[in-house]
Amino acid sequence: MTTPVLSVEDLWVRYGTVPAVRGISFDVFPGEVIAILGPNGAGKTSTLSAVMGRLGRQQGTIEFQGESIAGLSPDKVARCGMALVPEGRHIFGDLTVSENLQLGMVSRTTQQGSDEDLGWALDLFPILDDFMGRQAGLLSGGQQQQLAIARALVANPELILLDEPSLGLAPSIIDIVFKALDSIRDRGRTIVIVEQRAVRTAAFADRSFVIANGEIRLTFNRSDEGLPEDIASVYFGAQESSDGDSAS
Repeated sequence: MTTPVLSVEDLWVRYGTVPAVRGISFDVFPGEVIAILGPNGAGKTSTLSAVMGRLGRQQGTIEFQGESIAGLSPDKVARCGMALVPEGRHIFGDLTVSENLQLGMVSRTTQQGSDEDLGWALDLFPILDDFMGRQAGLLSGGQQQQLAIARALVANPELILLDEPSLGLAPSIIDIVFKALDSIRDRGRTIVIVEQRAVRTAAFADRSFVIANGEIRLTFNRSDEGLPEDIASVYFGAQESSDGDSAS
């Protein structure tokens, strides 16, 4: 049996005494695109943050390539071969595009192949090649999102986590992002996407998990029928039953 790239078992995340993620479990296998969908406040971002080591208060098992990473700091998780594109991009605005990309290479286990990976990232997002010497904070929101994804790619990760990659973007830029993600999939990279834009993301991902109030309420494959109706029922049901005790 194939070993999962990422295995999450009975994960709980709390902010103080408030549970944001309530005992969720899922596996991600090599080369898969997995979507974690749900309304705002469902626990999606908290899940990725726990996986990446950004939250110290958690319970459960998190394994990456068969080894436990629970309790590791984000930089150590990154050096294991995982990269996060966070919600809000979090690029270094005072640095140039080129300097941001160079920082993305710091967590590589080897610099061999770094020039090829940089060239690939710039092929996916050619606008960045035009602005390599520009201060990153002067880029548009869409350009900054492309930079955030490219910065993750040059780290040469086995697993890429993307938190709301389409948030606040114009439709034309969303098309560029999803086209790039398709190319990343074609290279055999494993991807986990957190999104509120459920229908498009579910149609793109191999498998999807819909979270509401910190729990997985629906699991499905891309080929399943009736998905828009099923997703909508979970979204609207979560909004009706939400008592405000979850974090995104």
